[in-house]
Amino acid sequence: MLKFRSSIKPELKRRMLFRGTFIAGAGVLVVTLGGAFLPVETLSTWGLPIFLGGIVLIAAGLLPYRRLCKLEEAPHQITVTEVHTMILSNNGKEVLTVPLSEIRELSYVEKATRYGIRMEVNGLSDPVFLPYFTFRTLQELKQILNS
Repeated sequence: MLKFRSSIKPELKRRMLFRGTFIAGAGVLVVTLGGAFLPVETLSTWGLPIFLGGIVLIAAGLLPYRRLCKLEEAPHQITVTEVHTMILSNNGKEVLTVPLSEIRELSYVEKATRYGIRMEVNGLSDPVFLPYFTFRTLQELKQILNS
């Protein structure tokens, strides 16, 4: 039985932290500047929407980074069993089970904020994306499929 775990590249984590800090900073500015410089009459009407908008920006900025940190602590896992089956697990729960004979193609996908393995399976119209698995994992899986 072989097990492969997803991994987060440090450059991706750094990029998401920078982007998240920028968006969250915009949220802090909205709340701070709105509260400091708008007259009380305007704040009585627009105070709550400005505050909620700022909170939404802060949350939208920091949640993607938090998800990456959680994924680093509890990574996705691919298990290849002796009975020629691939099992994808998330937090210890089986998400997908595919017989190796049903896998048509495996390829690597890398974009600015996402990378992983694209898997085409017989019987499924859309490909399955396995996020945050490395190119090395793809090579090892291809070796297993070819043997």
